[in-house]
Amino acid sequence: MATYLDDILAAHRRAAADDQRSLSGLIEQAKAMAPTVPAADALTAGDRLAVIAEVKRASPSKGDLHPNLNPARLAATYGEAGAAMVSVLTDEDFFAARRPTWPPPGRVSSGRCCARTSRSPRATCAMPG
Repeated sequence: MATYLDDILAAHRRAAADDQRSLSGLIEQAKAMAPTVPAADALTAGDRLAVIAEVKRASPSKGDLHPNLNPARLAATYGEAGAAMVSVLTDEDFFAARRPTWPPPGRVSSGRCCARTSRSPRATCAMPG
């Protein structure tokens, strides 16, 4: 019996197989992005508990969570509250993301991390402890 995670994986495998973009072009775009900090470094910096906060409008298992969510505002709020990293789910089909409202990858207002996941470039950053 397939789960919603199997459905997500199958959909993304289909999308990857259908993607006509040049691999070398994607590699060059990735190289041109802002430098990143490995997640392990962001999570182990400092001497207190590190949290990865997640931003998403919907969940495949729970449905709509917050359809009118402003992800950029919430990501900034999480960063200001001390999250070591912020993951913003940008998958339109399974998590109801809408492209114009994604926060930019990289630093949010607090300087904490913002990592995009699913169907978009990823960038990870964090302020040193």
